[in-house]
Amino acid sequence: MWKSVQKRDRIIWKSGNPYEAGTDKTFSLDTLPQEYTAYGNGDYRINGLETEQADGSDTANLKYEPYEISKGKYSLKGLPAMFAKEDETETLEIVLKDHASGLRAHLLYGVFPQLDVITRAVRLENTGTAPVTVKKAMSMEMDYEYRELDAVHFYGKHNMERQMERTHLGHGNWSVGSIRGTSCHYH
Repeated sequence: MWKSVQKRDRIIWKSGNPYEAGTDKTFSLDTLPQEYTAYGNGDYRINGLETEQADGSDTANLKYEPYEISKGKYSLKGLPAMFAKEDETETLEIVLKDHASGLRAHLLYGVFPQLDVITRAVRLENTGTAPVTVKKAMSMEMDYEYRELDAVHFYGKHNMERQMERTHLGHGNWSVGSIRGTSCHYH
């Protein structure tokens, strides 16, 4: 199924293509699974990142930079997290950069092999000379080809924290959110 999705002629949807794709109509950002997307690049799905540059432009064209694998788990000051000994976990850090503004998105993955758990976070860094306003930054987004999947998440309320709920994922968007400052969106 992947090849049929990847090689269809996209001109019907009038999807924008990145400059690097040239005249290849079989490549389209709005239909291929992506790791982390930014607004304004021809991907018309829900984006993980929305910014505004000092000149008023609102597009971030994130391109792959290097990655690094290190012992131990990443930490983000002031945020809740899972912890483990350094020899029990590793961190994968993938860097995406918008070369026009200098904005970098550090995609952080904490891998806990014994627990079969991967955590995810995004850290933004402005390496440019002008300010960048972050309008939205999700900690993750995940695209899947259609298949039978369930989402397992935990909700809570007073004296009933960490209540597990399993939800079948059908076609479309699904999200888990909180009015207390955190949310996840799946599409």
